[in-house]
Amino acid sequence: MGENKSADDRTQDNEGNRVQTQNVVVQKLIDRFLHADFNRRLDSYETAGIVFMDYADTSFDPVQFFDRFHSDRFSDTQAEEIRNIIKAAMQSREYVPEPVKEEEPVIVNNEIVETAELPPLLDENIINGILKHDQFFKVKRDEIAEFFKENEDYDKRCEFIKSVFRMEEYTELDVNDVRAGYKAEADGLTVWEGSYLSRTKESKLSWDLVQCFTADLIDKGKYLDEKPKFAVETVKPSNDLHIRSFSEQDGQIFAEVMLGEKSSVVPVKRTDENTPYIEIGGKPHKLTDIQNYDLEQFEIFRSPVTHDVNGYYADDLAEGDTVKLDGELWTVKSATTYSISLVNDSGEKNIYNSPESKWQETITKAGFEFVPEKALEISEPVFAEPEPFYTQGEQLTFFGEPVPIEQTEKKTRAKPVNIAVSHTAPTTDMINHVLRGGSAEPRSLERIVAQFQKGKSVAEKAEFLCKEFGGNGRGYKYAPPDFSSSALVASWTDNTGITVAISNTAFSEGKNAHLEWSEAAERISEMLENGEYCSQDVIDRAADNDMKDIADKLWYLHQDCEVEYFIPDEMFKGGFPDSTERIKASLTDSAKLQKYIDGLEDLIRQYEQDRNVLRFHFHKPRGLLSRLKDLQLPKRDFITKSDFNYEPKFFVTEDEKDKLLTGGSGVQYGKFRIEKFFKEEHTEKEKIAFLKNEYGTGGQGRSGFNEWHDAKGISYKKGSMSTPDCETFLKWNEVSQRIDRLIARGDMSHKRILMSVSRTQSGL
Repeated sequence: MGENKSADDRTQDNEGNRVQTQNVVVQKLIDRFLHADFNRRLDSYETAGIVFMDYADTSFDPVQFFDRFHSDRFSDTQAEEIRNIIKAAMQSREYVPEPVKEEEPVIVNNEIVETAELPPLLDENIINGILKHDQFFKVKRDEIAEFFKENEDYDKRCEFIKSVFRMEEYTELDVNDVRAGYKAEADGLTVWEGSYLSRTKESKLSWDLVQCFTADLIDKGKYLDEKPKFAVETVKPSNDLHIRSFSEQDGQIFAEVMLGEKSSVVPVKRTDENTPYIEIGGKPHKLTDIQNYDLEQFEIFRSPVTHDVNGYYADDLAEGDTVKLDGELWTVKSATTYSISLVNDSGEKNIYNSPESKWQETITKAGFEFVPEKALEISEPVFAEPEPFYTQGEQLTFFGEPVPIEQTEKKTRAKPVNIAVSHTAPTTDMINHVLRGGSAEPRSLERIVAQFQKGKSVAEKAEFLCKEFGGNGRGYKYAPPDFSSSALVASWTDNTGITVAISNTAFSEGKNAHLEWSEAAERISEMLENGEYCSQDVIDRAADNDMKDIADKLWYLHQDCEVEYFIPDEMFKGGFPDSTERIKASLTDSAKLQKYIDGLEDLIRQYEQDRNVLRFHFHKPRGLLSRLKDLQLPKRDFITKSDFNYEPKFFVTEDEKDKLLTGGSGVQYGKFRIEKFFKEEHTEKEKIAFLKNEYGTGGQGRSGFNEWHDAKGISYKKGSMSTPDCETFLKWNEVSQRIDRLIARGDMSHKRILMSVSRTQSGL
């Protein structure tokens, strides 16, 4: 009997003779692996064989593939030996990596990586750099690492890492001096190399794969880097620093800045956390929000800066406006697409577009400043305002006495004529009216009532409301209980809560009110307790609707399950409607319900050990388990007052129209083609013709809304298609004008509509 050596010490062929690396060939390594004794640990040559078998479906270099997916299981000595064997085999056949064809799927870590027509981005350094760049994440890396260490559950990690990213936003950064970017979507993370419009590589990583990459970085101790020695984040932005333009030379971006009376051109630098800053006289200066946005626009689209130090855009200048330029006051005689004419006592100044720049950029570089002759007179709203129950200059607290609020100084930029402005913040009854409407999704009120019947904490209710409402707008034609007056009330929801205003937009230049989700949860609870939230019919349907939804999910999970299911087969006879009705009825049986809970817990354990237990991985078994357990909780009964009445009427808000257009034409990269075209010199007629061609004829829809576009314009309906709650129609000339405004505000492509809030609050 020979000595049984460890895998680290043993590198033999099947006959016991040591194989010389110069004689190693790929096929021999593969054959060796296929004939290995799998009752023991694989030796170095057998491991090299499995590497050559597995890497073939990817575009990884075999050595890189080994380092990524196998090296952590071996000692440093044996890992280096395996690398040498792989290299020797590659040299013996003059190995040349074959490019992955565009029509073939790219597989990494047993996951299909979706790619565009561009070559796939599979550079680990870039992907890892993106995943470690937490500047625009909702939580920081230390919190992500802590969650991964405390939660080994695969599904929880996937859901958590998905929630970390801000959906549908385009983000770009520098990774080891390489420009890269990403965009998070419901089905994965799109990553690319280069600036987006000129990117050279692109891949779409599933959230499963993003979780794997992140977990690997954390496990290897490479996720939490040492904090940068220089953290410009601690430096406050300087209001005295004005950036007039950006330029690029040899890959370095420069800013033309004014600090006091001194002008200079300096490079834009970045910290290790990718925060941009500029340095003047050895002192770092952090950029303001609008300067950061100008920089992003230049980096992605090469868009020039075209606003003054106070954030007033040159595009908004009109006849009769006063500007300060070259130390003199001038009156705008005329402003067109091609030129601007200024006059004062000393004469007339005409500034035209040139091959190098448009007149807007020219006067910005020259330091123009808009000078309002007086405070902008705000027009009366287009509807009657209700009498407030508190005085001017006070803000609602929703659950107590009103408290003073500072009136933010507004920009004196020209407003679209269709925006209604109110001097009065919405009343408590208006806010209650919005909350009673639920989200725009079907059966929203039933879901809300069912959740609030379970006796959950305020935090759990708030988390539910945030997911239920999502990020969207909704308009209400409000009438108070005594019908003394009426008003348009607009709302917008996001992850911070609900914003409400007496206007046709939630972000009017008048007053609005913001309700955090925890406050909304408390408010809804109070209305339910008082019998003033919804009709009794909704309350009576809530529990049945909840069980029907759970039954549907149990049915779908069964269809994708590859092992024995915990619900008897006879429950699934007769198709979806009959089957789900039987499952729903069985949920009322406490013994069967407990059996389902035990069975689902066992299925989750199997799934965590073997992902092949389910054919598809979009299911959320742990969330479903939580909902099954909730059915065992005692239910809180709510009774609606007999005289309660709520019959809301809706309208489409300006925010919803803007959101519809910021999504682009529905054709891939349509929003970028639109923005690029509209930033060029084109007549209104040319823009309309372009939009008709870009959109074509078609539409989109789901439960809650429907959109259709054709040669006449865009039709948008909320609710059912046949009997919508509200609808609007945008002619192409209106679409064109609205897109012009969105681009001028910077809201067309990757900036959220909610950026308008921060700009207003900062006075920019």
